Amino acid sequence: MNVFLRFFSLAFIAVILFSACSRTRDAIGLDTINNQVKTGRWVIFERNVYTPPSSSTAVHTDLLADGQYLKFESNGVARIYNGDGSQTATSYTYSFTDTKTIIFNGDTYKIQENLAGAFNKMTLVNDGTLSKTVYTIQR
Repeated sequence: MNVFLRFFSLAFIAVILFSACSRTRDAIGLDTINNQVKTGRWVIFERNVYTPPSSSTAVHTDLLADGQYLKFESNGVARIYNGDGSQTATSYTYSFTDTKTIIFNGDTYKIQENLAGAFNKMTLVNDGTLSKTVYTIQR
């Protein structure tokens, strides 16, 4: 009876310890990516839209004027600011679903770069049925 009680106690403790551990969806975790993307000012923010049949030419749009920057905020909104720190009326919603996917302004994009560690550039690609949209965001 004493051996059974010790075995049962040991098994009970093991179950509690293993169930207390939380797992992330990936090796670095979404918290790390969220913290990295919110750090600093993103100064290059451009969009290229490719439409078939030519995949080599695109409609290019610079989304920042001279001196402006994009800042990812904790509330899931990326806002454009002027060089003096005043906020413009333009903002975009964002959320990461995993380390390679972001929902940006309502559309799902694949992230081309590996976001492990510090990163200074994100290339977001959405292969739609009628066009391919690529955002380039860089510090």
